[in-house]
Amino acid sequence: MGYRVIYPANPLLREYIEYFWSLEGRAGSRDEFAMLPPEAAMDVVLSFASPTQWQGYAHRGLELKGSFLSTVRKENFRVYPRGRVDYLAIRFYPSGFFRFFDLALDELKEPALELDRLTGKGWRKITERVGNTRGLDEKIELLESELLKILNHSSKTKPELLQETLSYLHTVPGTVDIKSICRRFGVYPKRLEREFKKHMGMTPKLYSRILRFNRSFSFMEKVYPHFSWQDVVFHMGYYDQAHFIREFSQFFGAAPGEYLRLKERKL
Repeated sequence: MGYRVIYPANPLLREYIEYFWSLEGRAGSRDEFAMLPPEAAMDVVLSFASPTQWQGYAHRGLELKGSFLSTVRKENFRVYPRGRVDYLAIRFYPSGFFRFFDLALDELKEPALELDRLTGKGWRKITERVGNTRGLDEKIELLESELLKILNHSSKTKPELLQETLSYLHTVPGTVDIKSICRRFGVYPKRLEREFKKHMGMTPKLYSRILRFNRSFSFMEKVYPHFSWQDVVFHMGYYDQAHFIREFSQFFGAAPGEYLRLKERKL
């Protein structure tokens, strides 16, 4: 699979969008899959080719036939392409996502939903226009133009409390209790929890734990096989190895040792 990351050219979009990413290739056997670990991020994925199936350890399968929204994931998924993969995706900053979508994420029941179910024909037309454009640079130029149109017609403002809290949580993922965060920003815990449930679909404590897990998983992937569990515990701020194993098992759906065995089979 060919994967690329491209940063927005327009300075206004850079306030809301972290980067664009593209993925192209063809699946091998029907048993071939990619792992999507829990992640504290939001993507809008324009799909120009085959459907994919998501299968979680505690979640029924999802069949995604077209372009879709991927919200903050609370569990590990296996993704099975059903043919050729051709994605162009938008990775939003969490607090920037809501300038483009009028959604209360606590009302969504799925970690990924086809855009047609959320927005009618608007994103279907964008997918068709971008898909009919040749060349990745040209596709992104057109996509930026469409995003600017949405932004210019949006009367919504950034949720400031959410933005400030998220910025802080990303510097101390999973290592600061929520009461301390509330004191820091002068807000009552129940108000902060309401903000997070509406805009992130979960409590700030769960979001912070997922953020730390995601960073731990990325660290393990980056340095594999040259790490020990003590390295992860020390660098990511877990209390001890038992704490890390509990968190890993909950979010990944299997113990760290099973992750290593799966990793070795795929190499």
